[in-house]
Amino acid sequence: MYGFTITIHIIVSALFVIVGLLVLVMAVVGLVKPTKFTKANNFLSVVFLMFLYVQLVLGIVLYYFLGSSSGTGVLSNQDELINNSLRYWVVSHFSVMIFTLALSQLGRMFIINNIQDKQKFKNTIFFYGVSYVLIIISAVLGMIR
Repeated sequence: MYGFTITIHIIVSALFVIVGLLVLVMAVVGLVKPTKFTKANNFLSVVFLMFLYVQLVLGIVLYYFLGSSSGTGVLSNQDELINNSLRYWVVSHFSVMIFTLALSQLGRMFIINNIQDKQKFKNTIFFYGVSYVLIIISAVLGMIR
C-alpha cells in the first residue's frame, strides 16, 4: 500500500509541476500581452489548487498512517524521527506544503474577487508563483538530503 501511494504522490507531483508551469506561463503572457482572463486560465487555476489538496491528502496518508515501510505511521515510531531525512519530510516539507496550500488558496480568493483581468494575472503570478517556487525548492531539498 505504501509503494502504491508514494507512486500516486509522485505522479500527481509531476502533473502539478506541468500544470503549475502552464498556469504561470499563461499568467505572464496575459500580463505582457493584455488579454482576458479566460475560462482556461480559471480552470487551470482550480486544477493547480486541486492538485495541492490531493497532495496534502496523499502526504497525510503516507507519513501519518502508512509510515515509511512498517505501515504503522511515522509518528508512531520515535526512532524514525531521529533520522534527518525522514524528519525533513515529516516536519519541514509538510510545514512548507501547508503554507503553500494556504497561500495558493488565498491567491485563488483574490483571483476570483478581482474584476480587472490584469490584476487577476498579477495575483496568479504572485500567489501561485511563490507557492510554486517554494514547492520546487522543498522537493529538491528533500531529494538531496
